[in-house]
Amino acid sequence: MTRGNILLVDDDPGFLTALTKTLAKHGYMVTGAPNVADAIVEIQNRKQDFNLVITDLSMPMISGLAILSAIKTAFPRVQVIVITAFGDDATQTKAIQQGAFAFINKPLDAEEILAVVERAVAAEKELT
Repeated sequence: MTRGNILLVDDDPGFLTALTKTLAKHGYMVTGAPNVADAIVEIQNRKQDFNLVITDLSMPMISGLAILSAIKTAFPRVQVIVITAFGDDATQTKAIQQGAFAFINKPLDAEEILAVVERAVAAEKELT
């Protein structure tokens, strides 16, 4: 049985693959999206099926904060973790105010991200 369904959105293919493998190894079903357009298709096709969305902050065309806002508007119970290599306190504050479950700076520590993912999935399941 899966521990949760996660949509992972990141334009870095190496990072996308590595984090997908890490999460899958720990029992999560992960759908990777290398860009916002693919992420939107996955969200529309799966509707409320995702427990968690993990999105990079800095991507071409649209920011992770825009993805966060769209997801929280359409699916308020779905938790969102924002990750970035270029974060600052103001951006972190804005993400949390917009409903992000967590804001994590790259490079990611595997134990840290797994702990945050576990808490986020549990929080989403409590809302159902």
